[in-house]
Amino acid sequence: VKEALDKFGDVQFSFNPASGKLFLVGHVLTSVDFQEMNYRIGLLEWIQSVENNVVIDELVWKMTNDVLNDNPAWRSVSVHSPQAGKFVANGYLQTNAEAASLSDYLTVNFPYLDRLQNDVVVEENLMVQLQSLIQSKGLGGVTFQVNNGEVVIGGRYSNKMDSEYEEFIKQLNSIKGISRVKNFA
Repeated sequence: VKEALDKFGDVQFSFNPASGKLFLVGHVLTSVDFQEMNYRIGLLEWIQSVENNVVIDELVWKMTNDVLNDNPAWRSVSVHSPQAGKFVANGYLQTNAEAASLSDYLTVNFPYLDRLQNDVVVEENLMVQLQSLIQSKGLGGVTFQVNNGEVVIGGRYSNKMDSEYEEFIKQLNSIKGISRVKNFA
């Protein structure tokens, strides 16, 4: 049984040799993985019956994404599974109120909350972080605009501030939620 399930690291099993019953629990990534797992188990002739409680992650995130797409405020957010038994919510929201609403929805309705990593970026928080970074670098003449993860930098800074400005640009590129920086300063 271990050999048959070695490809499915998040699936656990219990086998009762006396009854020939196999109990499966855990997660697989896709429907194809689920079919392959069942095929491999089916090759073991000495297994009489299988109680299969394995979750197909692909179906879970597809169902969740359908609901997220129905809410206009959450359309830029999606859930996916990078590996079996792990879910990640990615995307971009404008306000903290939208983020709180999404968090409340997921807390109540997402069945595997303990396996969900929330990587949703909130533009309000990103703007505060950028303004704070500009002030900490002493670049008061530099302005920015944010649009769905793209940051456009404008304004002026002194030639004496070249090293601070270069460090500022490096830090911008490393901030989670910033996909691209356009530098016009």
